Amino acid sequence: MATDPGASCAEVDALARQHLARVEERIGRLQSMQRELSRVIAECGAGEIGQCRIIEALSDHSLCDHQHAEPDEVFR
Repeated sequence: MATDPGASCAEVDALARQHLARVEERIGRLQSMQRELSRVIAECGAGEIGQCRIIEALSDHSLCDHQHAEPDEVFR
């Protein structure tokens, strides 16, 4: 693309827009994760490990307040 300075920028623009959409999607998932972690930390009673709400929520995604991707998908 850079070898033809007179070529249209349409292809570059489309690629940049696709990349931006992926970045925005990742940011959204990370913000959801941030809210979820804040929520479970706030619910922490600072008690014993056997009753730790943080460990419970991290090990059982059905306790999450939102739907989310699998952990390995978040950082793709």
